[in-house]
Amino acid sequence: MVNQLVQQLINLNRSTHPDLVNCYRANFSLLMKLSKFNELCQQITEPTLYKVLDQLLRLLTEHRFETMDKHEMFIKVVNCLIIHLLESTNKTNIFCALIRILYDTVNNSDASNHFRELVVKCIWKLNRSQAEWDSELNYPRLLAEIHLFLKVTFYFWKCFNLKLRLIALRCTKIFL
Repeated sequence: MVNQLVQQLINLNRSTHPDLVNCYRANFSLLMKLSKFNELCQQITEPTLYKVLDQLLRLLTEHRFETMDKHEMFIKVVNCLIIHLLESTNKTNIFCALIRILYDTVNNSDASNHFRELVVKCIWKLNRSQAEWDSELNYPRLLAEIHLFLKVTFYFWKCFNLKLRLIALRCTKIFL
């Protein structure tokens, strides 16, 4: 079901439909209802979380939504959805999905700095509450994901501009 919602978000992102807000509203409503059921959220896989978070974070960076009537409400709903997902999904899956998104953005020169910063903020938000759910983490899997991120990004640090190096450095501190 979540994969279908992600596909609808992708289709809506490409759409020029005049009533785009109502189309998003239906998807957001369904995602919000889903996020209220912790048992269901715990079952969402890492690849699906990757897709959902990627789409939601991209919506926050889209400039075309700034001209909409209810832009502020749109942003608040997307932020609320992201926070609900961060709080209610499997922590290992969400952490790994965020690390993968960060890995993809650091290695993609077309990714906006705003998008990278949003991903880092999500990781920081998770990190702040880690003491509450630390025992739930699958450390071998998480450390393997962090190792891959650090191994690849460390090699390319010399090529990055200062802003990207700082993001990678801050994330390294968080991971450690």
